[in-house]
Amino acid sequence: MSNFTKISLTDAHIGVIINALEILSRLRSGQVGIAMDAAYRDKDISWDERDEIETKVREIVFGQPKPYGQPSPYIKSSCCGDDDDDDSGCPTLKERLEGEKPAKKAEFNHPHSYYGFNHPEMKDGILAYEVQKTLEEYLAVKNNDGVWGSGCNFHGPLKATKEPFPIIEGFTDYKDFPLTRAQTKKILPHYHNNDYKKMWKAYDALKLDLPKGDKSQIMTHIVTDKGSKICERVFVRITKPRKD
Repeated sequence: MSNFTKISLTDAHIGVIINALEILSRLRSGQVGIAMDAAYRDKDISWDERDEIETKVREIVFGQPKPYGQPSPYIKSSCCGDDDDDDSGCPTLKERLEGEKPAKKAEFNHPHSYYGFNHPEMKDGILAYEVQKTLEEYLAVKNNDGVWGSGCNFHGPLKATKEPFPIIEGFTDYKDFPLTRAQTKKILPHYHNNDYKKMWKAYDALKLDLPKGDKSQIMTHIVTDKGSKICERVFVRITKPRKD
């Protein structure tokens, strides 16, 4: 098991880390333009300039070829084959054609293709994505009164590496809602008899005003005092509770 290091961060720290991780994962995936958007939010870069930079970086890093027939920047403009021009030092036809071919095999079949988050070529960009989504979910829930929402920031990470997800102390993907003693008495007998149909029917009859979520579970815990059992209480655990 990996060793964890406890680090205290402010929300501002976490925001910067999320942005840096996104830039890394976007660059590794080939989404250079989106990485630029994240890195240069305060800069006035036109769409044409952004596209030019992205195309050049993808050409160098991923072997994205230029269209065949496009003039090579390494061929002199005077090398046009006219009898009046001095063609000394100009490449042969074979060299010119080879100069127009991509330097290496393109990794993508389309100018706007990119790697998925778990593609082997993403390398450490995969782990960056996992950490980014873990931190992103935490901040999104914290800034939404402790409940989940419908935006992509609430989705959380998908597992693709052998490394465990970061652990955020005090943060879980569920919330527990304890029932009163009177409410517990109506549910507990069915719970112990494993009669879940009657248990949920009794629960629905309580008409509790609890949030909806990905999953709801009825569970129990033992209330003790100095090691001695006092009573058993029912609580409802809701996974990723959200606002309506």
